[in-house]
Order: sequence, then structure tokens, then C-alpha cells
Amino acid sequence: VFDLPTTTVGFNYGTQIGEGGIVMGNGSRINGSIYSNGSITGSSGARITGSAWVAQGTAPSVDQSWETANSDYGVGTVSGSIISTLDSSGDVGKYTSLALGSDGFARISYYDDTNDDLKFVRCLDENCVTKNITTIDSAGNVGFEYTSLALGSDGFARISYYNESNNDLKFVRCTNADCATKVITVVDSSGDMGQFSSLALGSDGFARISYYASSGGNLNFVRCTNADCTTKNISTVDSSGDVGKYTSIALGSDGFARISYINETNDDLKFVRCANADCSSATVTTVESSPNINRNTAVALGSDGFARISYYDDGNNDLKFVRCTNADCATKNITTLDSSGDVGRYSSLKLLSDLARVVYHDGSNGDLKYIQCANADCSTKNVSVPDPDNVGQYTSLAFGSDNFGRISYYDVGNADLKFLRCAQDPCSPSAPQVDVAQSFQPAATNRAVKADLYLKKVGSPANATLRLISDSGGSPGTSVLATGLLNASSVGSSYGWLTVNFSTTPTLNANTTYWLVIDAAPDNSNYLVWGGDSANGYTRGTGKKSNDWSIGNWSNLNADLNFRVYMGGIDNQISTVSVDGSAYAHFMDIVTVGGNAGAFTLNSGTIGGSVSADTISNCTIGGNASYNVKTSCTIGGTQTTPTTPPSDPAVQAMPITQEMIDAWKAQAEAGGTINGDCGDGGVAGCDIPTNGTLTLGPKKINGNLILANNQTLVVSGTIYITGYIDIDNGSAIQLDPSYGTKSGLVFSDGTIHLANNGNFSGSGQVGSYLMLMSLASGGGHHGGAIDLHNNASGVIFYAANGLVYLHNNVNATQLTAKAITLDNNATISYDPGLANALFSGGGSSGSFKVKSWKEIE
Repeated sequence: VFDLPTTTVGFNYGTQIGEGGIVMGNGSRINGSIYSNGSITGSSGARITGSAWVAQGTAPSVDQSWETANSDYGVGTVSGSIISTLDSSGDVGKYTSLALGSDGFARISYYDDTNDDLKFVRCLDENCVTKNITTIDSAGNVGFEYTSLALGSDGFARISYYNESNNDLKFVRCTNADCATKVITVVDSSGDMGQFSSLALGSDGFARISYYASSGGNLNFVRCTNADCTTKNISTVDSSGDVGKYTSIALGSDGFARISYINETNDDLKFVRCANADCSSATVTTVESSPNINRNTAVALGSDGFARISYYDDGNNDLKFVRCTNADCATKNITTLDSSGDVGRYSSLKLLSDLARVVYHDGSNGDLKYIQCANADCSTKNVSVPDPDNVGQYTSLAFGSDNFGRISYYDVGNADLKFLRCAQDPCSPSAPQVDVAQSFQPAATNRAVKADLYLKKVGSPANATLRLISDSGGSPGTSVLATGLLNASSVGSSYGWLTVNFSTTPTLNANTTYWLVIDAAPDNSNYLVWGGDSANGYTRGTGKKSNDWSIGNWSNLNADLNFRVYMGGIDNQISTVSVDGSAYAHFMDIVTVGGNAGAFTLNSGTIGGSVSADTISNCTIGGNASYNVKTSCTIGGTQTTPTTPPSDPAVQAMPITQEMIDAWKAQAEAGGTINGDCGDGGVAGCDIPTNGTLTLGPKKINGNLILANNQTLVVSGTIYITGYIDIDNGSAIQLDPSYGTKSGLVFSDGTIHLANNGNFSGSGQVGSYLMLMSLASGGGHHGGAIDLHNNASGVIFYAANGLVYLHNNVNATQLTAKAITLDNNATISYDPGLANALFSGGGSSGSFKVKSWKEIE
């Protein structure tokens, strides 16, 4: 009697496989569930009737990293100015006029020179990256010299403009936010009327418009007496010469107009203070009569009610400014603001705390310029160039609730409408840190899998994209090797490491420069912060910044950013197989799953239940789907994005430990040792004749077990064979009836080969099974540790270190192996009785129970 303490063995699945995985041939089938530490690779008709789990592969490791953090580096921020191109559909953007809605976003009217149309844009964010553009009027050449815009109490635009085709002054009242619906009125058609109009709204909400009457060369003024200006009072305010071009209007606290304009006959700057609502009574003042004061006036009123006017001195090509010191501007202080070349055309003026801000065009250098006055007369000031790119004509200036400027203007070089939001005052040149990058050089050639970034956030930034990009001349190029979603909701207000998985795993070459680039949207209130090292301590890379990675224009960050790049490893997968239950793996490709699916990547699949994944493509999902990237997928239930992809199933230990194997070896040796082969041609005491039977066990055999001619081995105790096992020609191994409901074991250090109707059975009672186990790593037929050529029911096959190979049409009850290959139509049919198999050393000897060998659905 051999006493073996009770031992628990955890067979949790009908088929359990090690890191070698399983290959399933055409029509092969596993009737039950499967857990594999390696990939499941199928082919046409391959099917698993239960569920399938594929564990994570070999984890990638950190190849490059830098983790010294002493400074903060914003991502998605811009200091100075943020510039957007709003309309580039032809030659567009002349004669702009700008106002800000109650949402703080810009509304702009402008002229489409290509189509001779009046257009309007409503910005949907503070930088006008998103916007709605409407053609308001296309009836003739409309919107030419100039447009002027104000917003009514309803928040909708009112615009005055000139119809060059009919020489009329026109007015539009928009009746919705985008001005897709509106009322257009011809205000003055009594000759050539309406150039150089300027618009303000009275306390009654009705328009006041100053404009040039080319017929007669007069300054005219209209006070609309209803919302659409179909009724109005028109006055000629000044007719002393050719007067009224380049008008600008503001309304005083008395509700009466103040207008600056040009006397082209004498090249004078003039100013009128209306003494009544219709300006039929007015005081006209010549403000400056130096030669060639003849262009582009802009007026604003200080808290004293007196005018401030910016204008262009055409004789000296200077920008000038006047501060009126009485109501009629009969006394005033005049300052030359800029004389550095041909400067000052197209100026627009606004006041902040009674100090002027002026935006204008530098014709010598093609720049948009901005002046921040530091005193009342602007004799001290800051001059900046927020956009130096052959731009800056037809400017219009407004100020947001942050007291920073918003500017619309014409891009001369590209014939586009542009918009600029000053991120500070003065409006300094754009210093973008929107897209931020860190370079690195891998130490070894391998695939890139993911990156960790050391991040925190301010506010609620939008999601960003992490791009892995090749180097081009020491900066990120435009060749994107991989991308990953940077889920901003997973970033906290304090620093932490965020893992970003790459959607593909490109191979990177050792000692070659690559870049991690965060592609973000600009938002100075909501942005990411990347921790970094201002000492530039990382020797295999550096940090850079840009307004837009796809355009380039990278500048040095003078720091290294904190990162980790993971490379190498192996991703396991399920491919080309049908799973009736649920399926879980890192990668799934060409699969049909009846239940739910969890993966990092799902490609080309039909899923009956719900899916959780990072990336899904070319799929049909019957239930819900959570994902970060979707391409060509039909989803029957709800969709959630972004999401956190599921973790890969954990690696499962094989159910039989080395400790158990050692105990079984000791149990077999305790029954004695046979030196030599057993079975067909075996040594004395272990020879089995043709058609003969031998009862044996427990026993250690220092040799091989060969059953080749209808021989039967009856196992009465554990048998351990140091060589191989070969069973052929109707031979059999069965447990002695004394096992009862218990199960028994025959195992070998070498391979096991079964062919030509070999037979196996337990004791004959329900719940009794024979286990054949090979400890070999391979070397047998087809490189297998166990090679099965015929059906084998009632037997458990176990190959902890090698491959089990099932040939065509073979049916087995249970397999556990490092790797399995199923030939065409081979089948594994799980026997539910295995859930409570009780193994014994033989007869009445001690036993161990397989307590948890069961199917998990």
C-alpha cells in the first residue's frame, strides 16, 4: 500500500494550453472552453463551442525613458497670439468688421472679391477654429468699400455695406445667429451712395450709419427709425468739398453721433459732433490739415466723452493719433505713433481704461502691427507684430472679457480672411506650444508598443493624440509610424504617469531618432502639462514645440520631457476561428463570437454580444461597444468613446506542478524498478506477448513502453517511464478495476505516439480516467511530445513541456499542453465527468482529487 497525501490539481478548462498556443485546422473543433497562454490560430470552419481566453503575451520592456521632473511644460497653449485662417475659398477677407457675441466669440462681416459677395462668419470657439460661414448677399457686387457690423440686443448681426452694381447703401438685419435668414434693405439709392459706411446702434436698437455720398462728394448720415431701416431720416452732414470718405462713427452718452472722416479736397482729417439725433445740426471741425491726411480713420470715445482718432498720414506714411481735449475736438493733442516705414493704413481703434489700442498695417514689411498705449496721448507705448506674414489689411479690433484683443484682417499673400486672438496685452507675436514633442533613440531594434507620459491637466482639456513620428532634419517629420489616444479624462490635476498604447507596433531601428508628439488643440484655459527637465539631462533626445506638427516650424523647448517607451514583447491573438461563447485576447482578427468580446484590437469580426476594445475595425457588433478608435463598424447597441481598453487575460499556470510530478515519480519508484523496455519484446517480467495482457504498477521503467500487437497493459498503480511510449495496432492501456471511481496515471520522460486504433480506458466505472503524460519538450512525430493518430476517449493527455498533435478526424476527451495542433476535422470533446476526477496511486493506496477541473463559460 502506497500512501500519497491528497493533492489538488486545478484543471479549469476542457483544453488548457501553455505559451505555445494552438493551431486549428480546417473544420477542427473544441467542444468546450479553452484557456491559452499563447495564440489561437484557426482556419476555415475552426470552432470553439465554449468560450476562449488568450493570455497576455510577453510584456514589452522600457527601452528609453527620462524621469527627472523639475519644470512644467504646457501642451495646447499659446502665448502672444493665436492665429486662425477662417476663409480661404478664393480672394476673401477684405473690408472686415468685427464684433463679439455674448458668448465671447467673434462675428465678422467681409467681402468676397472672387464672387463679389457680402459674407459673414460666426465663430463657434474663441479661436474660431470651428465656425459657420454664410453668404449674406450675392445680388450684384456687394460688400465692397466697406462693411460695418454691430450686434443687436438679440445677438444677431446688423451690417451696412455698399452695392457697387447699383451704387446703393444697403443694410441687413440678420434674423438668426448665422444670418442664414435676414432682411435686406436698400437704405439710400439717390445717386452713388454708401461707400465707406460705418454703423452703430442707438439705444432704440436701430442703426445709425455714416457714409460717403459720391454723388456730390458729401458726408451723409442716416438714422433708421425701425429695425430694418425701411423708414429713416437722411442728413447731409458736410458738403464743403469732397468729404466723407473713410468714415468712422461712435455714439456719445447723449445718443448723438461722433464721426471722423477725410476731406479729400484739402487732405484734412475732420470730425463732426452731431447736436441732434438726425445730425441735421452739427459742429464740424478740421482736426489736422497737414498735407495728405487722407486715409483710414477710426474713432472711439473716452470716459470724458471726447474723441480719440487713429488715422494714416499719407504724406509721411505714418500712423497718427489724436486725443481731443474738448467735445468738438477744437483742442487736441496729436501724436505720431509709428513712422518706421509705410505704416498706419487700415487702422482700427479701441480703448481699454481710456488708453488706446490700435491695430494697423505695416506696408513696408507686410506686417500686422499692434500698439498698446501707456498714457493718454500714447506718447509712450508698446509696439508689437502679432502676425508678420504679408498680412494686416482691412483690420477690425474688439476686446474680449479677458481684455485681450480679437482682430479680423486680410491676408494679402494668400488672399484669405484671418482672425487673431491676443493671448496677452500687448499682443505679442505668436509663441505656440500647442504640439509638444520629445525625441529618443532606441538602444535596440525592436517594435514599439506603448509610451508612458508624465502629465497633469489644467481645467478640462480635450482628448489629444500621441503620434510616433520619424525624424526629419532634427525635428519631427510628417511620417507618422503609429498613433494612440491620449484620454484627457484619465489625467489628474496632479502629476501621474499615463499609458498610451500605440494602434500599431512599428519596428524602430537602434540608434535612430524618433519623436513622441502630443497633438493637441489650443486652449489657454484647458490644457495638459507635461513634466520635464529644464537641465536637458537626457542625452539621446530633446524637447521641441510647434503650433501644428503637420506644418512643422518647430522650435527648441530647451528641456527634456518625462517619458517611457516600451519596446519588444509578443502580443497573443485569436484569429480565423468561430467562438460560440465569449472571447478575450489582445488581438482578434477574422473572428465570429457569439457572446461578448474583449480585446485591445478587434479587426474583421462579427460579435453577437458587446465589445470593449481600444481599436475596432471592419466589424459588426450586435450589442454595445466601448472603444477609442472605430473604422467601418456597425454597432447595434450604444457606443462609448473614449474608453479604457480591457487588460489582457492573465497567464494561467499549468495545473500540474513539478512538486506533484516529483511525488508521482517517488510513488512509482516505491513499487520497484524495471531496467529495460516493457511491452512488445520487453525484458523478463515486463514482456507482453501478441494479444497478451500484463498488469503492472506502481513501477518505474528505465526504458520504453511499446505496445504494438494487440497487447494490453492493465495499470494497477502509477507507472513512470524514462523512455518513450508507442502504442499501435489495437493495443490498449486501461486501469485496473480496483481503481473504482478513481483515476490513474502513466507518464514518461520521452514522447508518446498513438496509432492504429490504440485504446484507453479507466476502471470501467463512471468518473474513472487514465492520464497519459509526457514530460518531453518534443522530438517525436511532427515534433510533438504526444502524437495522436486515432480517437482517444476516456483518457487525459498532458504535455507540460511540448506539443500535442492531433491528426485528421481524431477525437480526444481532454488536452493540456504547452502547444496543440489540430489537423483538419480533429476534435476535442470535453467530458463533464472530468470535473470531479479523483486520481489514485493504485487500488486502495492514497489518492489525490482533481477538485477544480471544470468548464468555465
